[in-house]
Amino acid sequence: MPLFMPNLPKYIGLILIILCYSINSLVAQKAIQDELLLKTGETLYGQIIEQVPGEYIKLVLNDGSEKTLSPDEVVLIKKRGDIISLSKKDRKKGATTFREKGLYHLFSMGYAFGQNQWGGVTNVTYHYSAGYHINQYLNAGIGIGLEPYDIGLITPLYAEVRGDLFKKKITPHYFLRAGYGLPHIRGFWGIPDTISGGLYYHAGAGLKINTRRKFEFITSLGFKQQYTYQIRNEQVWVDWNSDPTIIRSEGSRIYNRIVLQFDFAF
Repeated sequence: MPLFMPNLPKYIGLILIILCYSINSLVAQKAIQDELLLKTGETLYGQIIEQVPGEYIKLVLNDGSEKTLSPDEVVLIKKRGDIISLSKKDRKKGATTFREKGLYHLFSMGYAFGQNQWGGVTNVTYHYSAGYHINQYLNAGIGIGLEPYDIGLITPLYAEVRGDLFKKKITPHYFLRAGYGLPHIRGFWGIPDTISGGLYYHAGAGLKINTRRKFEFITSLGFKQQYTYQIRNEQVWVDWNSDPTIIRSEGSRIYNRIVLQFDFAF
């Protein structure tokens, strides 16, 4: 039984865009809060109502409670998303800031290596995903991509899980994506009369670099599969002096790719 869904609703991409926009709005709301990173690794969110340099910082937390801190307890202060304070000692060390529970955004660019009927191919892919950071070892989200193949452009829509193996500045990182690829633009060579999308899988592992400003850089190597169902009417010339012969082919086709990927997350 072919792994394709020709009647998949066309508006699924619009739903994903709306979800990503909603996530963006929530992130924007969070960005207007003050943020204090403590030396214990804890991050506090709220509004700074009083600050006396060298003496204390008074903060109203999101639950309405007040907290007074000594400057010695604080590594980093952000006011409305802008970093305004970092101790000289920690700046010299390049103190790493680990992400707390909350939303994340991730942009990816990859190089996909594989084979088609003409030989080896290399394509550039682009992805965007957003989701919730549960802890250092597990994140869950949704994403969308743009991936070229010989039959044209396919847009995969997927759910993903990813995480780190250790809570360190440089750590091994894993990810798994699964979803459905929608055909978007047809190719010019061997254009199929009919093409339906299909299941999409992508899994890999690599190295992640955490920074002191909650930006993350990931380099990974993975394996990807894209299922399609195609009906082709291809022209074949047996004799250049005669008209071409039309050869019809129909069936499932699976694209296997090795992907070298570079991610930027915040």
